[in-house]
Amino acid sequence: EPQLSELTSFILPGGSLLASILHLSRTISRRAETHVVSLLRTEEINKFAGIYLNRVSDLMFVLARIVNHRKSIPDVVWTPKQYALISINLQVFHAEVAQPGRAPR
Repeated sequence: EPQLSELTSFILPGGSLLASILHLSRTISRRAETHVVSLLRTEEINKFAGIYLNRVSDLMFVLARIVNHRKSIPDVVWTPKQYALISINLQVFHAEVAQPGRAPR
């Protein structure tokens, strides 16, 4: 997507609810990819499974950035001071998924 700014630092999961879900999907794809890579060491499976999952996780990352960009929500850029905010953002995300429209406690 040509409208997205070039990445010069790490991007944290966040932004809109849809972007957060896409970021979560990305982490699930990455986890599956690591399991496939481990499985490849001991079992004979399709070698393209890991490559496919890697591309899926990349797609989820770009889609999350596009969703936020189209909603005029900037990327959440990682800085050391923001590290503590990750758990707060995840609490808000989980509360919104569990009960949409209801503010977390």
